[in-house]
Amino acid sequence: MFLLNIFRVFRCADWFHVQTYDYRGSRDKIVEHHSSLMPATSADGDEKYLNEDSAIKFLINSGLESSKLVAGLPAFGKKFRLISDLHDLGSPATCVGSVPYTEVKKTMSCSCFDF
Repeated sequence: MFLLNIFRVFRCADWFHVQTYDYRGSRDKIVEHHSSLMPATSADGDEKYLNEDSAIKFLINSGLESSKLVAGLPAFGKKFRLISDLHDLGSPATCVGSVPYTEVKKTMSCSCFDF
């Protein structure tokens, strides 16, 4: 079995790219942000680590120089099918796939949302 020595990688790498998305998806049975910046208010147990803040802090606390860090941001969304009358984060649902950037941009530019 091959084990990656992350500390050697940290020392040798000029940049360290981190995928800070896909924390949520088809394995989950609730609606939640797939690239949340901070922990969800309802998060408990290991779920409180499914966010960008926790991932970045873990890497820096493990010895990665912050100047080498490059955070990857999602250019897509996730689609969920609600399975109850609830319509908030944490509502029961099944993830039905990804939404490409072009569709996200089109939806966000219409007057469908009130921010």
